[in-house]
Amino acid sequence: MPTAYQIVSKRFGFLRKLVSLPSKKILERGSALVQAYPEDLESSFPTEAIHFTELLKTELGKKKTGTEKVAMELNMYHLITENALEAGGLLSEHGDCTAYVSNNDGY
Repeated sequence: MPTAYQIVSKRFGFLRKLVSLPSKKILERGSALVQAYPEDLESSFPTEAIHFTELLKTELGKKKTGTEKVAMELNMYHLITENALEAGGLLSEHGDCTAYVSNNDGY
């Protein structure tokens, strides 16, 4: 029987490795997350995760330079908040992640 840590790692661990995973794997793991949390994530989450991955690969999504190492999760959070992406639907009014990534231009 898997431990709680193993379950969390299996469900969410792929998010830490988005930029290195093939799209097929992101779709698989994203779909599994939607199945685990159908009330919290929309069915479009796996596809939107691929869109977000592509944004992470751009200059806008690259880690900030400096002497301090920044965790991938913190870098993702900064990308979202510093570029007002939450207004485009990535974050709900409660601050929870939802299935949409937008640049506020409708795409």
